[in-house]
Amino acid sequence: MSDVPVKSVRKALNLLNILLFEDVQRQGISLSELAARMKMPANSVHNLLKTMAACGYAAHSADGKYIAGPVCAEIGKLNLFAAPASVAIIEKALGELNVTLNEAVVFASLIDGHRVVIRNLNADRAITISQAVLSADNHIYTTPTGRAMTAFADSAALRRILDTHGLPGAQWDGIDGMPALRQALDVIRAKGACVMAPDHRDLAAFGFPVLTRAGELLGAIGCYAPMFRCPVDQHETVLRELSRTAAALGEALSAHRGARGVCGGM
Repeated sequence: MSDVPVKSVRKALNLLNILLFEDVQRQGISLSELAARMKMPANSVHNLLKTMAACGYAAHSADGKYIAGPVCAEIGKLNLFAAPASVAIIEKALGELNVTLNEAVVFASLIDGHRVVIRNLNADRAITISQAVLSADNHIYTTPTGRAMTAFADSAALRRILDTHGLPGAQWDGIDGMPALRQALDVIRAKGACVMAPDHRDLAAFGFPVLTRAGELLGAIGCYAPMFRCPVDQHETVLRELSRTAAALGEALSAHRGARGVCGGM
């Protein structure tokens, strides 16, 4: 591979391959061991790892060794959702929820600090929800799915949200400090879901986390309805159906991820 134009990039990618494929259990590899495998001075490997960590492609394990970083997990998540079997699982779950509630539903995921819509379905009614509302990405603080994912994100994912978007401020009840944000997230976790009724579009909007068997966040499912079709006395029915769908979706995607292995479900 002497014709590789940028050798430092090749070295970083070789390091990434070691972290990904030679440490599948994510137990971590020491700097000295990585230097030996790379046949490079430890300080040179350390500098590469610092850059990779800053970009999210490497991270430290609890005992100070190096593991693949959170961006690698995000790539694995996207691969999982793009797999034909996963597409069918998501389509079936949302389709059944859409029929049961006869309201607009959405499945979104948290990718590199952003809320990304994976699939949405509108209601079969004369008055429907704007497609711009259902398909818009990145409303992390202004949608119940975004808030639910923020509440159930792990510490690394939460840091990425804050690095990308800062504190919510006017987008979420004027939250301008970490104590207020932690309190808001605690409320969502205690309830198990996020309800915004009405939200800033005068809709009844709901978000429910989708978790793996191990409790890791896969995304969130949501429901949107005009306020006149979803008064307060119907909220528990909506949340019950969202809970049922989220559990089924999390279980099905967990099983499929396990079958795909590390490359598809990291």
